[in-house]
Amino acid sequence: MSDKIFQWCVDILEFMADKLNISYQKLNVILFVVIMPIVFIVLLVLLFIKCG
Repeated sequence: MSDKIFQWCVDILEFMADKLNISYQKLNVILFVVIMPIVFIVLLVLLFIKCG
């Protein structure tokens, strides 16, 4: 089951990379090294604002 989910995610990333005309690896870095940490930090800040 997890193999199918993983492969589905890879297929989506490959499709997106093809549409954006960049490599799978570059898209992976953009998503998981740049965008995800920014989203995480923004959510933390919003949590602290709401709770504190």
